[in-house]
Amino acid sequence: MSKKKEERQLQIRQILEGKEKIKVAELAKLLSVTPETLRKDLDELQERKILIREHGYAKIQSSSVETFVELKAQKNKEMKKIVALEAFSRIENGMIVYLDSGSTILTAISALRNKSDITIVTNSILVAYECANMNLNIIMAGGLLFNIGKRTYGHFATEIIDHLSIDLAIMGTDAFTEKSHGFTTISADELGFKRHVMNQSAKKIMISDASKVNNKADIAPYAFCKFNEFDEFITNHLTAEQYDVVKTVKKVTQV
Repeated sequence: MSKKKEERQLQIRQILEGKEKIKVAELAKLLSVTPETLRKDLDELQERKILIREHGYAKIQSSSVETFVELKAQKNKEMKKIVALEAFSRIENGMIVYLDSGSTILTAISALRNKSDITIVTNSILVAYECANMNLNIIMAGGLLFNIGKRTYGHFATEIIDHLSIDLAIMGTDAFTEKSHGFTTISADELGFKRHVMNQSAKKIMISDASKVNNKADIAPYAFCKFNEFDEFITNHLTAEQYDVVKTVKKVTQV
């Protein structure tokens, strides 16, 4: 998928999230694209179960349906990049580092080019690909492949993790509130795998852009840990209300 198409499809999703539904003709006008171009985008997004088309209208299918990771990486991109760069500054030479499949990590992964003698452990096809292009050492947690998230999961993936001693795990989360009682994921298939990674990691850092903190509209259904199980939470500057949600994390870093 071209970068232009990724950005356009992300824009479509953002417009639909703010409305109950919208006329396809109106959407084409807002995006300044031809009906043919928009039709192809809507067909792809409907196939991914992101939206529904009905009688000349389009509407979002559900906030609980996972978006393709390439699209997620374009949302709040600069906020995510600042957070990821701060997390990567915690990586020391010689470390074994787990990087998860979240979109935040992808926004700044080229910064790892400056690291030496590190081994990257991941279940993300995209992270592994980018790290391979930088000639980094990679351990891929192979398993069943979840196509939308471009990540592996299941017994075979966790079996590999259980044979490793990880120095630092940098992990992501979906939208959460105080009622989540911990960091969350939108996908049930990630629960067990994330717990195995945490169990094998000496230090655990959670990263997220601030838009996910106390986000009542897009809250993810599955909590895979308590807030206080993480050594550090790196995010953007929070409001007092947002900070109150994550205050039990051992260390909250705002950048």
